[in-house]
Amino acid sequence: MKTHSKEKIQLVNELHKAARKIYSRHRTIIKGLDDLWQMDLADITKNYNGTVHSTIGCKPQHVNKSNEADILKSSYSHIKMTGKRKFKIGHIVPISKT
Repeated sequence: MKTHSKEKIQLVNELHKAARKIYSRHRTIIKGLDDLWQMDLADITKNYNGTVHSTIGCKPQHVNKSNEADILKSSYSHIKMTGKRKFKIGHIVPISKT
């Protein structure tokens, strides 16, 4: 894929669409951190941590040690754990040529 292909630009615009809606743009100083940008970053973080996330089913600021295991279990419940491994390092195994 070329560096500036139409598909790539369209994908980037689609992925960043939600962020552009939620967070308005402010002018920033390039040669150092601007106070306004630091305040915006704090607001973005506060807003992000204050919204319900579909993956964990609650706000990140409400996650603590007491409910951490439950959230982890529900978030990754769709992943199946494999059983005990048949082979170990150093075992000789047959390889089929077909």
